[in-house]
Amino acid sequence: MSIYIIGIGGTGAKSIEGIIQIASIGLFGEETLNLLFVDADETNGNLSRALTSLEIYQKCYGLDIKDRHPWMQTKIESLPLWSPFANNSINKNLGSFFQYNILKEDEPALGNLFDVLYTQEEREANLDVGFRGRPAIGAAVMSQVKLDTLDGDSWGTLMGKIQKDTGGGTRPKVFLCGSIFGGTGASGLPTIGRLIHNKLEALKVREKVDLGCLFVLPYFGFTPELGDSSEKVYARSEQFLLNTEAALRYYGSQAQETFDTVYLLGNQQLSPVKKFSVGKNTQRNDPHFIELYAALARISHKRKKSFIKSKTKEVYLIHK
Repeated sequence: MSIYIIGIGGTGAKSIEGIIQIASIGLFGEETLNLLFVDADETNGNLSRALTSLEIYQKCYGLDIKDRHPWMQTKIESLPLWSPFANNSINKNLGSFFQYNILKEDEPALGNLFDVLYTQEEREANLDVGFRGRPAIGAAVMSQVKLDTLDGDSWGTLMGKIQKDTGGGTRPKVFLCGSIFGGTGASGLPTIGRLIHNKLEALKVREKVDLGCLFVLPYFGFTPELGDSSEKVYARSEQFLLNTEAALRYYGSQAQETFDTVYLLGNQQLSPVKKFSVGKNTQRNDPHFIELYAALARISHKRKKSFIKSKTKEVYLIHK
């Protein structure tokens, strides 16, 4: 059985790090895991730590200790990190991405709508640190992704492998994970899930693939310490619950149309983040037990109690 795991944003990367850890103690057996990291913030500290864990695991796996011990039986392969700005040479801000100045001149009505939807600070904020905890910014960028034009990068490789699996009689499992309360995960997870679903439909193999996802609900909080910084657009943990409620109202129906299995995982008591960071390599949160649960959700979903279940769809709620 082939397993494909896509971690979207910082929480997605931390969830994959948990998966690597439980694979190291043998919980995945001799299956092959194929990983794909998705993040607009390519130097994110949480992502870097997950990639370091992956590198260490692969080096240990290469020592063939699996022949002498019950752990590290799982082969883990990883596709190159993908960013929605990967093939975009323009400045990484929303205004440049949508050519705001041209839009205002050529199509004033759309330009005015853009002004209503996004403040000047949001239009001009540098997105090389990710989507700054603003799902509306991430959704705008992610909505422009078209898998049909990405055959030459990680997505093309991923789809090629899945299609090969289905052609060989194997039923691949694709699992997406990310937060629903931040920026990259909240905007990218449902969008990418829908794109994969549509692509598999176009390839006429959707019914041969199990497609699941994990929406991570709020489980940490922080107090911004910006000092004299000019930053005005950044994640605000006091908005996490509001973001989550709005997202769940929308994705309650959308997710079930896309995914075969959906998990919701969170914690009522938000753990404090020791050091706040807008993004990049200083955004390196401590490991959390929720990320371990996220990893276990991938291999133990049959043990969870479903609160919504139909003939074709399953949704699970996990909370502490």
